[in-house]
Amino acid sequence: MSVTMPGKTPLDLPPGDPSAVDDLVRDVEGAGYRLASLADVLAGPAAAAPGWLGADATAATTQLARVAGITRAAADAVLAARSRLSAHGELLRDTRREVTALREEQDEDFRSAWRRLGDAQDLQLAVMTGAPAWAGEVAEVEASEARRCRRHRVLLEELADDAAATARALADAGRPLGGTGRAGDGGRVLAHLAAELPGWGDPELASRGVELAARLRNGPLTPSERAALAAEAAAYSGSPAFATTLVRGLGTEGVAGLLRALGSDPVEAADDPVAALLAAALGAAVPGDHRRDGIAAALGATYVRADDLGADAIAIGMAAVLVAGERSGGPRAGTVAEWARQLLRRERHLGTPAGMTVTGWGRRGEAGDPLAVAVGTLARSGDPGAAAALLADGAVWEGALGRFWGDDGAALGEVVRLAGSDAGAAGERAVLAGLETIGAGLVAGDPDDRTLDRGVVEAVSRDLAAAVAAHVDVVAGALSSVATERGGEAVGDVLRGLGSVSVDRQAAATLEQALAGWAAAQPHDLAGSSRSEPLPAVAVPSAYLAVREYGQRLSHAMDGFEVQDEAEDEAALWDWTAGLLLEVVSYAPAKPVGLLADVVGAYAPLLLGVDGSYEVGPDGGLRFDADDAVDGALAVLPPELSGRAAAVGAQAEASFRRAGAVLGAPAAPDGVRRDYAAATTDLVADLAGGQLIDGAKDRATRAATISEFLPGRR
Repeated sequence: MSVTMPGKTPLDLPPGDPSAVDDLVRDVEGAGYRLASLADVLAGPAAAAPGWLGADATAATTQLARVAGITRAAADAVLAARSRLSAHGELLRDTRREVTALREEQDEDFRSAWRRLGDAQDLQLAVMTGAPAWAGEVAEVEASEARRCRRHRVLLEELADDAAATARALADAGRPLGGTGRAGDGGRVLAHLAAELPGWGDPELASRGVELAARLRNGPLTPSERAALAAEAAAYSGSPAFATTLVRGLGTEGVAGLLRALGSDPVEAADDPVAALLAAALGAAVPGDHRRDGIAAALGATYVRADDLGADAIAIGMAAVLVAGERSGGPRAGTVAEWARQLLRRERHLGTPAGMTVTGWGRRGEAGDPLAVAVGTLARSGDPGAAAALLADGAVWEGALGRFWGDDGAALGEVVRLAGSDAGAAGERAVLAGLETIGAGLVAGDPDDRTLDRGVVEAVSRDLAAAVAAHVDVVAGALSSVATERGGEAVGDVLRGLGSVSVDRQAAATLEQALAGWAAAQPHDLAGSSRSEPLPAVAVPSAYLAVREYGQRLSHAMDGFEVQDEAEDEAALWDWTAGLLLEVVSYAPAKPVGLLADVVGAYAPLLLGVDGSYEVGPDGGLRFDADDAVDGALAVLPPELSGRAAAVGAQAEASFRRAGAVLGAPAAPDGVRRDYAAATTDLVADLAGGQLIDGAKDRATRAATISEFLPGRR
């Protein structure tokens, strides 16, 4: 068996030049010593602010102290990095020396082996037969190669570990200045120093904001150029000094231009530096006191008009900004609420969700629906004032409750709950607007007449009930007014909305508890009260029972009309498809074919359930009547009024009945039965009519034929 000499294993030198490292060490050392010297000077007795007085002197001294501290920390870090870098340079030099020695040893081993083998009398025969001497030389060389490879690998691994440690030390050297050791540290260092030295940093950042605003507005810029400018400012984009001058410099036109550009550029929102820049700036910019301040104008401007057909790009840009703001803070809640209002009004006016008509837009998550992004962002903000300001508008309620939500209305419900937690007038207006919108929008009758989506109303009912409970005085006033002889038509829609909300058992319990607490805190002196002017503590719970009765009956009525509408749609579909085809076939010249088409057309709709018939199921909802109102009022009657139970019961009954009269009594349709007898009668009548017509036609045809043969007719 032949035995071959192995080839040389490559023993590569490690990358790097020790001389270059030495040069770097000298540069770093010089920088460290200069920083240390500067720190000594700043910390010495000369570090004062001569001629400065009062607060200015204190601020200047504080600034000097901070500069001295930063300089000392930087000097210590740089000198420590110098030591680490010097040690790495020495290790690099030693490693290259050892690897060179291994390569020389390798060359010598191979030369010696071939020299010894050259002394053999017949080298070719020794190789082919694997002579012991030859095999021994080969084994010895292989063993030496394995040992050298292991040593080479260990040397390179040790050097790599030391290089990583040196890199960490160099990165740490920049930390006193806010650096991380990564590319693009300039912005981070500037942001850090600006925070540490506001006397210098705020003016510096403000000037950069002015400069960037001018470049973004004056353009023209490509998307990549805009992204590069934004990325450069990313580290300090949330600084109020920078953000204020940037937003003021951009103005409403500049902000609108960036939003439009974001909606047109196919960049994922969370990774778009322009979106992140605008999100941070709109959140950090500080409005001024002047009534024409550009910041306030930009934050509250109308960027999407209700009748603007070309606003999809801006809407998408809004979504991009809000999604980008999820990472490190975005626009203020008030701005988010204003954007949501604009998107809702446009959607309600045009009937098309803003941003949803653009195809091929691949932003992440829910960013495909800008309005859903805005509402979700507002829900997460936890700002009751912004939520209440948004929902104090009935048009906003109508738009929000009449659309599809990808999260089934969860975020909208949270916004409703937030609005209710606003203790001021805006919270009250939001609650009343919501109830009034629901009361006017959910009606018994044709589902097409409803302006709201019933499912969305159900989704927010519990949250709206919690909001009502937080402003129970407003609803209690409406219930009290509807229970008097003065009537309550003005609050009819509010209470009808309350009835719809109360269909949910948990929402009803929340409302009942709040109203019971309100009633318990009211005076119970019956003096001056009567059936026509019942005591509010009695009238409110009783009228609320009438509201619940209305809600239960309305729910069943809407169920019935939905069944009716579905049956009518199915019948119409049959009439315009298969029914129309059968009608055409019934006129076929072949009598059997026409007769079969008539029979199928008469009975097939009945058998398939598409004849327009439907059945409304029984009303399984809760029922409340005047007796329940009386029992409820007497159950909470204070002991000292037990002698006036009859009067209290009369007031409760009157309150229930008056409220019920104002609200009305919704009723479901009666339903339509399948009527085979009527279908048979119609079929027979049609067939008989067809026979009479055919007979008349035949008689006319025969008469015309006979007359052709009579004398004088030619």
